[in-house]
Amino acid sequence: MDNKLTILSLIFLFISSYVFAETIVLKSGKTIKGKILEKTDSSIKVDIAGIPITYYLDEIENIDGVVTNKAEKQISSPQTTTADAVMSSIDTEQIHSMLKHLGYPKDTWPDIERELVAFLVKINFPALKNELIQIKSDTVEKIGNFLEKVGRLIYQEANIDYPQPHILSKLMVNSLAGEDMIQVINASPMDQKIKEERIQKEIFACSAISQLGSIILNLLQFKVEVAETPNHIFNCIVFGEGKLLYILDYSLKVFGVVDINKYYEPKGKYLVLKEEYWLSPEQLCAIEEKTKKGTTITLGELLEYRYHSIYITGDYSATRTIYGNCGYEYLNKGDYEKALSSYNKAIELGPNDPYAYFNRGFFYGKINKCREAILDFNKSIELYPDFAEAYNDRGIIYSFTNNPDLAITDFNKAIEIDKAFVLPYYNRANAYFLKQEYNKAWEDLHKAESLGFKGESTFLEKLKQASGREK
Repeated sequence: MDNKLTILSLIFLFISSYVFAETIVLKSGKTIKGKILEKTDSSIKVDIAGIPITYYLDEIENIDGVVTNKAEKQISSPQTTTADAVMSSIDTEQIHSMLKHLGYPKDTWPDIERELVAFLVKINFPALKNELIQIKSDTVEKIGNFLEKVGRLIYQEANIDYPQPHILSKLMVNSLAGEDMIQVINASPMDQKIKEERIQKEIFACSAISQLGSIILNLLQFKVEVAETPNHIFNCIVFGEGKLLYILDYSLKVFGVVDINKYYEPKGKYLVLKEEYWLSPEQLCAIEEKTKKGTTITLGELLEYRYHSIYITGDYSATRTIYGNCGYEYLNKGDYEKALSSYNKAIELGPNDPYAYFNRGFFYGKINKCREAILDFNKSIELYPDFAEAYNDRGIIYSFTNNPDLAITDFNKAIEIDKAFVLPYYNRANAYFLKQEYNKAWEDLHKAESLGFKGESTFLEKLKQASGREK
């Protein structure tokens, strides 16, 4: 959803055929020297200091002075297909069963099915289905390569980077909301640039495309699930007797296998990154700068930056996340009744989902219903004891209700769980201000600012005046 990332290929089984080192110049201006291990029509895999890194041709200016094709390389199937061919390769009853499970009203099924068939024509679904049949089920690398191909086709055809969402993405959202959410967003008092970002990168990107991905992968007979982080959602497939996690993150263009035992501590349905892979706040700031420049980040950096904790939902439905996103848009518009209804639907569909309660708690906090907010944050923490964001937001409510000691306890816990989480430092500064412990407030404020966070100027002026210090 953010800036385009040049991502490591996460497949750990790769061809080890080396050629001489070559010089690769990226369009970002960065120059790389390494041995090209593998070439395809859309990418190259390069050995850099023993680490295999994939670069896609649309990111490359030249290789040893030879200019690559300026046009975006499209992943395409070897042949075209027709709607009739697609219809003969899919089970419409399975589609109807999935749409029912996903909660779509029956009167929306014909429109969704029509656009789904058109989408499957574009990605040549019959050819993909035949290709999968040829792959041995026990070949992790081949399955991974196939899933990457499918993921990139979904990304490519869904037009995620386009200003306006794909019609199927809109149907995934609007058919649940019962109205055009683009109109809802445009009716809010937000800045126009923020509105455009919400339309392009938020409500119609992560959750809608994950919903679409779930449908397509189910049609290919994969046991796909939806996975969540505190601010993101994507598809995943757990295999290898629970030891491997295949990530299909369309909006971030991350497709690959992660060794769960190596990188994560499983906690029920949660995967928490092992502490040895945690990065400091300063390192995360550096990664943020890397991503803005399009610079490659390592696997460890990627996992900490985007996938510090992962909640595997056990279901392929992204419906409750779509409702949660709709609730946020109604909140921005000021339609609190519809916002609350959307958040309630998300909780009804995911009664054990800590993020659903967290989102409603955020809503209650915004409309100053502090008791209700605290109850929802409590539930979030009960379901997920390592939920740093829930501790942070509950701490904000405690500060707002003039309970700075409880607030500081929560901010401390949030920092203990995730030392790279910037907001608790700033919010703890506010709590120390309430306790008139101004030196500690300055210390936390400086920490937050050193990590690139800019707080409200009114708080800074109040702190200066109360402490008798300028900084």
